[in-house]
Amino acid sequence: MYIGIYYLLGVLFHSSATLRHVIGSCGTCLPPRFWDVVVCALHRSCQIALYPLYQLMNLFHPDSPNFYGDVGQVKVAARRDCTSKDSDRLRQLSHQVFLLETQRNTLSAAVENPDAEDRSFIFLLYPEESNLPAKLAKYTDLPEEGEPIRVPFRTLVVGLLAHQILLQTLGTLLVQGSPHIIP
Repeated sequence: MYIGIYYLLGVLFHSSATLRHVIGSCGTCLPPRFWDVVVCALHRSCQIALYPLYQLMNLFHPDSPNFYGDVGQVKVAARRDCTSKDSDRLRQLSHQVFLLETQRNTLSAAVENPDAEDRSFIFLLYPEESNLPAKLAKYTDLPEEGEPIRVPFRTLVVGLLAHQILLQTLGTLLVQGSPHIIP
């Protein structure tokens, strides 16, 4: 599951757009028994999309002021293993996920920074074995003792973007046929 979940996120990013298209175009024609499959697909897709965030957030208590983690330690590794094209694409995806539309337009000029380095970032999670929550141990295939759980920033961003698409799809389904639809 450790490697498989990151592979699934790449597939999920494309399949959530496909799922949205299928539901939007022929959702009214689906018989009731197929809606069980659609709801199950939406539920599982949301779980997979949020898995990297779930891994990261499990090291913190609610309302924690601790920057490095409460139930372990979080470090960030900066690697120089990506091309400028990959770095620009990740920057665009990050802007799409984390910024409002009005903020995105103002940042396009600021992206042209000649001093910016092309790096990929990975969150290294070191859970304390004695304080490891059972729910984290249950859903995480932990590497060897002392090895960190790796959560690439790119995977986190792609998962959040896929989740955003799934939420928009769910919102469209819920307001479909309502007289209160906002265009």
